[in-house]
Amino acid sequence: MPQRGGTRAIAIAIDTTSFDSMVDIMGRIAERHRSHPDGGAAETLYFEMMTRYYRRMQSAHKKGRLLVAHSTMLPVELFQVMDIVPMQMETTTTATVATLKNQEEVLGLARAAGWGGGICSSHLVQAAMISKGWLPRPDAVVWGSNVCDPNSKSGQVMRDVYGVPGFFVDRPYGASDRDREYYARELAEMVEFLERLAGRRMDPDRLRRALETTREMSRLHQEIAGLRGARPCPMSNRQGTLTSVIGSVWAGTEEGLNYMRTVRDGLRAGVENGTGFAHQEKHRLVQLFPPPAHAMKIMEWMEREQGAVIVSEPFATGWGDWGVNPDDLMGSLAGKSFAMPNSRQLHGPACEAALPEIVGQALRHKATGAIYWANVTCPHSLGLIRLATDALRERAGIPTLVLYSDMIDPSGVSSEDVKVQIEGFLEKLVGARGQIGNPKH
Repeated sequence: MPQRGGTRAIAIAIDTTSFDSMVDIMGRIAERHRSHPDGGAAETLYFEMMTRYYRRMQSAHKKGRLLVAHSTMLPVELFQVMDIVPMQMETTTTATVATLKNQEEVLGLARAAGWGGGICSSHLVQAAMISKGWLPRPDAVVWGSNVCDPNSKSGQVMRDVYGVPGFFVDRPYGASDRDREYYARELAEMVEFLERLAGRRMDPDRLRRALETTREMSRLHQEIAGLRGARPCPMSNRQGTLTSVIGSVWAGTEEGLNYMRTVRDGLRAGVENGTGFAHQEKHRLVQLFPPPAHAMKIMEWMEREQGAVIVSEPFATGWGDWGVNPDDLMGSLAGKSFAMPNSRQLHGPACEAALPEIVGQALRHKATGAIYWANVTCPHSLGLIRLATDALRERAGIPTLVLYSDMIDPSGVSSEDVKVQIEGFLEKLVGARGQIGNPKH
């Protein structure tokens, strides 16, 4: 197990030029969306909020606030209620290379340093940027184990290179009562670490309110998923990814809650008016795993030129049940962590959570096909291909296109190659049925 704390400092110069450039570009994108809100109010709000998220990192120390780096799937509510500025490492580094389009340079740095093999490219760019000192210096780093294996080491790299205190949170693989109790104790120790760092105690009432806010955000996320299944689909293909990002980094905040309401209200209006996002809806698709960071324009092309809309993203929207117990806040946090869509489904066994959710959403949303983004450096993505495609074919009556790609690196498969594969798949959908529709529905 990685060490709880301690440092092994490596002399490094901090140079946030790349990060600062990304934030500037994000700000200009937000301004452009305000002037020309073609994607709707929610998309404009997304870029405004993410610009603010990154700018808080830039100004944290100037404003006398602590900046703490952390890995994905940790409860950011704890940072929010202690007035600590969070920096989710994977989101921040992925946004930087996707915005600057310098994937080749950054991945080259990672490989030159000896990283590579089967490591997820999202973590390769994270390690490279950390090793070069391209992220703002945090006051500490908190990281944990989860279904994404490299997370168990990502924070350790940040801790050692930047020479800051660190804390590792051990998340058990299962989700039994014993597992939840264990994880609740781990989170309680995380709170103690943050309290020592900040020199003040956490306010339980603030945490309770933050958890209630997150609970409402998760309920709205499920409502959004349901509205997305309307015919015609009122939601853009990329909006699902944007909504999941906000739900992750703005959890427990009024800003995050307002965003979810904005998305929900926009979809309600679309359903009531009978308006879809695509000009002409021809194909209704389930999307398994998120598209690569460099493929967002393909998502737009699918709805604009192919009439193919994403009506379901099970790994992003399939929340489990959880609630807020004022007398057991750490237990509530653990429950929320286990109920999160990707955590609940990908910690397995697949037959208990992932497959029922995938098939159930396909049937409820009347999907006619599925696209599976198989990240070639993610063992979890690759490991579920046969189980998911068989379940969709046998229990939902729909075929699946498996697209082998890389989350960060666009060099392996070009966008044009991906488009050709998608076009061929959509043509087969029509040819197989003679008309749009799913015989299982």
